[in-house]
Amino acid sequence: MQTIQTGYRGLSLLVDLNWYRGLYLDTVSAGLCLVFRSVVSRVTCFPVDRGEKSVS
Repeated sequence: MQTIQTGYRGLSLLVDLNWYRGLYLDTVSAGLCLVFRSVVSRVTCFPVDRGEKSVS
């Protein structure tokens, strides 16, 4: 039982010291997702015909 408590305290200490790293990774991931989403929304696989006629 003492081994489990010591292991829990050690793990708890690691989490307390390094929580900001998870926040940093989440922030970077969210930023990349937003950029990727904006780039993908501009690119279309099928061009939309907007009724524009080309001048020959």
